[in-house]
Amino acid sequence: MTAPDRVMLRLAASDVPLPVADLTDGEVAQLTRLQSQPRRRTWLTARRALRRALASAGLPEDTSAYAFPHPRASLSYAGECAVAAAVGGDNRAVLGLGVDVENIPGPAPQTALLFLSEHEQQALTDLPAPRQRAELLRLWTAKEALYKSDPTQTGIDLRRYTLDLPLARHGVARLAGSDVAAFRYLSLDLPRGVLTVAVLLSQNGAITRD
Repeated sequence: MTAPDRVMLRLAASDVPLPVADLTDGEVAQLTRLQSQPRRRTWLTARRALRRALASAGLPEDTSAYAFPHPRASLSYAGECAVAAAVGGDNRAVLGLGVDVENIPGPAPQTALLFLSEHEQQALTDLPAPRQRAELLRLWTAKEALYKSDPTQTGIDLRRYTLDLPLARHGVARLAGSDVAAFRYLSLDLPRGVLTVAVLLSQNGAITRD
């Protein structure tokens, strides 16, 4: 089966908190449950990014209406920056959306076996040594984005999400052992790290292995 021709995906970032005066009643109620100032600042920064992404996608901007995982929106944090993704338009084929952003240097090399399949570990070790750490960071963001895009989020073993071509910057992924490649992902290099966004497609948008 062929994938949908186009998914209207919007990304937005912010390193500035949303002013408290601009919050809706629902957002104020969520904010009051956060005790520490650093946590409140992070939450407000994420809401600013999320509002931008939602507005760009033509979706309602009251962020209190979105609980995660959500099929149309996703959030991630790295340091002082927050990144949001949103899917707009008539994208009924999209069942889940996930975004992850991470700063360098990323996970330690010895952690690879905790989230990469054997196939993915082999692809990583086949690279020249200087490239392996950067690629490990990208693969980590891919696994996190895939996990976030899965509305079931069964367990926390990221090895259950496998990339068909682990070194590809964009491509298809599937649940381990499945003949159906129901996920799509795209990785982007950033000045201080990597961002990956992933979507889970309905069966009409998935690709079945011959």
